[in-house]
Amino acid sequence: MKNRRILLLIFPFILMGLSQSDTPVNLPNHVEEAPINYEVAKIDAQNAKQLASFGKKLLNEGRYEESLEPLKNAIKLEPKDADTHFHLGLAFGALGRQVEKIQHYKEATRLNPEHAHALFKLGLAEAALNRHQQAIGYYKNALYSNPYLPKANYFLGLSYYLSGRYKEALTPLKKALDSEPENPQVYYSLGLAYLKLGEYKKSLQPLKNALSRKPNLPQEMAQINLAQN
Repeated sequence: MKNRRILLLIFPFILMGLSQSDTPVNLPNHVEEAPINYEVAKIDAQNAKQLASFGKKLLNEGRYEESLEPLKNAIKLEPKDADTHFHLGLAFGALGRQVEKIQHYKEATRLNPEHAHALFKLGLAEAALNRHQQAIGYYKNALYSNPYLPKANYFLGLSYYLSGRYKEALTPLKKALDSEPENPQVYYSLGLAYLKLGEYKKSLQPLKNALSRKPNLPQEMAQINLAQN
């Protein structure tokens, strides 16, 4: 009984920390954008595809500030390119520029309502603001567009849980295990959902699976939660 009481106390904090995974790196909100020498980079400054591809390359290399200029210029030439808006949103998010991040994710979904990755990122953004009902809608639309989208079922289950919809959390969390059978956080979250439903026997195996894979998971997640509050 004592151990069960401890678990019930720490699990909500664990999940609150996990739901914040879209938090950007800790950089100033307004960073001076680095100029790009397109001739040196062998990029046609009037070719939207080349600019978008170059911006994405910089983004993938972690050169977030440098990626802004080519992505913005690509959008000026091709304002209806949903993928470029999405990648620009990623760059703004990495730089901590939340308003611009969400603006470009939303533009990506306006241009392409089935843009699964943009829908998923909007779900994460809403969850980070503790708006889990809105997050659920975005996650479900993302999964409708791409049923195999990594992490989407997991975060859908978390938002259901954090909305008090514990029974509805079970199905997406079980689906998440199909794609991530070794992920201790998914097992842990599934165990929590069963606990909240009063199904203690069903909670035991997921919790054992989680702790056998990562015995220090509760301490790590508690530290993450403290750092984010």
